[in-house]
Amino acid sequence: MSSFNEKFSSYTMSQLNEVLEDDEKLSDMVQDMEEMHGVQQSKETTLVSNRTLAEQNLDLQPRLEQRKETLTQRYARLQENFESFQLRKSTLGCLSYSNTFTVLPCVRKREGPRFCSTTRKESALKADTDHTSGNTSLDILLALLQAEGAKIEEETEVSVISSSMMTPCFPQ
Repeated sequence: MSSFNEKFSSYTMSQLNEVLEDDEKLSDMVQDMEEMHGVQQSKETTLVSNRTLAEQNLDLQPRLEQRKETLTQRYARLQENFESFQLRKSTLGCLSYSNTFTVLPCVRKREGPRFCSTTRKESALKADTDHTSGNTSLDILLALLQAEGAKIEEETEVSVISSSMMTPCFPQ
């Protein structure tokens, strides 16, 4: 701005009026100023930077779309497994409380050493702890739900349970 003041300080009033009336001359004078050159260079640098960032974003777009699709599919599988889990859980809820403790030892004996020795409560507590600390990914949550679903499915297939151990869900 100082060069602008210096330039016009030597002009007379009539010369200043001429410059004001001649838009082309005024525009040329403004374009020739150092400040305008700096602003123009800054603008060009910003445009080049924005173009580079836009190209990088476009290069990442397919990967983003693919990961969104994968996440959507995993979430759908998680939802299906959770609904299946809830259905099986409600089916197991038909067993009376006392009969549950007579059935579970049979199921545990049948599971044998191939299954993890931790109890369901311990697994749920660990999953809850991991989840609240932010360390659980969707894959781990999905695996836990699938494992729980497999346990429930195995428990429902136990043929040791006799019809006398079952109590009806609804009173007759």
